[in-house]
Amino acid sequence: AVLDQATNFVAQDDRIRNRELAWQAFIEFPIFGIGPGSFNKYAKEHYVGYEIFEGYLVVNNEPLEVLAEGGIVSAICLLGFALTIIYGLIKIIMQNKTGDNNLWAYTLLSYFIALGIQYQTFSTLYIMHVWVAIGIAMGLIINSESKQLIKAKPKSN
Repeated sequence: AVLDQATNFVAQDDRIRNRELAWQAFIEFPIFGIGPGSFNKYAKEHYVGYEIFEGYLVVNNEPLEVLAEGGIVSAICLLGFALTIIYGLIKIIMQNKTGDNNLWAYTLLSYFIALGIQYQTFSTLYIMHVWVAIGIAMGLIINSESKQLIKAKPKSN
């Protein structure tokens, strides 16, 4: 079953429909979106087939879900946050040619690239492992920045 699911490259109707509904929601409310977590309600109100569906509907595409639920404002904030983390990791890699920090930076950068690819097909913004990795990256960046500040301080006599 896992192999069948992993090799199924045919788009399912609900995923196509949900992406279209998310884009429609974004077009209707481009600045602030329809509200965090509101795609489920929006989809059930805008597609007759979902009216009796008892499960929770998601877009299964994180960028579209952010645009639909939070609009341009949220998308810019999330993108800026992600780029800040990626910039910090690249900065560590460029400054430290060897060492544990460099290994962690490469590992986290690779992990975030993989997440970016995954987010195109499955919405997982609120899963804890993502935020743990972001926290580790932020700690690594802050630790590296503080070491750079200590090295840059002139020694007083």
